[in-house]
Amino acid sequence: MDGPITITSIHWTPDKQIIYESVGNVVDRHEGNTAGKGAVFGLLHTAGLKIPGSPGSAVLRIQQRLGHFLNQGGRSYSRDEDIPTWWKSKSRGADLTDDTWSN
Repeated sequence: MDGPITITSIHWTPDKQIIYESVGNVVDRHEGNTAGKGAVFGLLHTAGLKIPGSPGSAVLRIQQRLGHFLNQGGRSYSRDEDIPTWWKSKSRGADLTDDTWSN
């Protein structure tokens, strides 16, 4: 894999608790040989598994929700009851980003 440059973003509380983490955000989708995919999607792409990995992808959204329903390992986004009340966005995982932050 020759991956593109990616950025990791972590948001902390004053008590040093992570409240949001984002990994694999591609800076330049034209770099490398992953078709612009970062993190595990870039690895899977170069291994020959060409799964959709873009926000809004119906296939990816279904995969995430099915994985959560089957409870077979980690989560790709938090449970609703674990999200603080001040968090405005209703988008989860591979959902399209909503515009609640601009309101």
